[in-house]
Amino acid sequence: MSDVRKTPYGGWPAVEILVPPDHLARRVAELVSRVDCGELQHSSPPKRRPPYHPHWLLGVWTYASMIGLHHASEVERASKTDAALRWLAGGRPPSSATLKRFRANHGELFAAANEQVLKLAAKAGLLDRSELAVDSLRLRADASTKAVRTVTRSTARLEELSKVDAEALAVDDRAKHAAKVAKHRAALEACEARGRSNVVLTAPSAGLLKFPNGASAPGHRITATASGRSSRFILHVFVDAANVDYGHLEAAVVGARDVLDRIGARPEIMKVSADPGYHSEADLRFASDNRAWADILVRERAASSDASAPSRYFDRSAFEFRPDDTVICPAGRQMVGPGVRSGGEWWWRGDGCSTCDLRPKCTGGRGNRVVTARPAFEKAREAMRERMSRPDATKQYGGRMAIIEPVFSNLIDAMRFARASSRKPTTVTAEVLLKVLAHNLWRISRAQPVRTAWIVVDVPEETGDFRSTL
Repeated sequence: MSDVRKTPYGGWPAVEILVPPDHLARRVAELVSRVDCGELQHSSPPKRRPPYHPHWLLGVWTYASMIGLHHASEVERASKTDAALRWLAGGRPPSSATLKRFRANHGELFAAANEQVLKLAAKAGLLDRSELAVDSLRLRADASTKAVRTVTRSTARLEELSKVDAEALAVDDRAKHAAKVAKHRAALEACEARGRSNVVLTAPSAGLLKFPNGASAPGHRITATASGRSSRFILHVFVDAANVDYGHLEAAVVGARDVLDRIGARPEIMKVSADPGYHSEADLRFASDNRAWADILVRERAASSDASAPSRYFDRSAFEFRPDDTVICPAGRQMVGPGVRSGGEWWWRGDGCSTCDLRPKCTGGRGNRVVTARPAFEKAREAMRERMSRPDATKQYGGRMAIIEPVFSNLIDAMRFARASSRKPTTVTAEVLLKVLAHNLWRISRAQPVRTAWIVVDVPEETGDFRSTL
């Protein structure tokens, strides 16, 4: 056992004998002791109180996360009665303020520690980099729905309030009316400044998300990249408030690539699988443009099983899209266009639809038929369809759920990490990184052999005295 495990007063804490030799806490302490805490590890302790070594607090937080304790106050209470937590803390239960400060101020340490753990796993042959998977989970924010402001709601309320004659109101009511107007104007300004459709006043990095149970609530989206069907280490995570996965693939894959580069473990070709939530133009174009170093598979979302009657009008397949960017309608006429809209969508408009015999089958509107296309998206989609049609794609993509779903199950079900306990953006990120570190340490602890010591207890019948030997 490392000397750092000793108390500031010398000797081993009495709690040492209460923690079994093969306890998970001892394995956590052993692994955490290998983490280089940088300047924090060698800084001078505060005066007038015994110091907490950073390895101790890191060990307390990671072990607490593994057993489902995520609030500083919960960890403080548990460390007064839980021998393993108290042993990890050097024999003295840390206060909730100490735990909060450590977690809030050392997000960079948690990220660096996680990379050191991944490097340790790679050297031990535990980090399987042959297959990676990308997906996301939604984490409840530490905020109430009353703190949510949306563009739709605030716009509607401002329209309602504008119809009120404020001059005719009593003085008190006039002040309340002005406060409401100011509140919703401020909400619209905040949404515009952040480029979002909603904001959460008490948790700036959160947004109004739709959760799997169908409820909408303030939350954070955690996008993770994990590796190996059996190893399941988390390589990279990032936190935002997006309500969908679209557009997140590049950040997830590049982030994982950079981590593997830093620990010297990047394969020549990264094989990555992502679910249909990443089947967007930006994500598919990234996959197509980076085939030289990343073999990315994204399954297309299945067609809707809606049993409603088919449309009585010509669908898009009835129009001929030519290589010279012209379009021929079902009547054999060349359509007017293309025109380009602000979002990159191309459009073509029919010519002479009012006198066309096929009009009843083409459109029910008063104007000419319009068809649209997104050439960049369709090109990237065809490239992905071609890649997914190859024989090896089925086997590779089949490992996606085996890699990423158990990771989320461990975080949400085993560790019970379903809600953030902090609100400041940097602290929320630090909290998530801490859970990632706990998950990866847990994966190593399960992979390494456990040493067991047997205790033989001899109880002489004539005296009843207990004598135990190892």
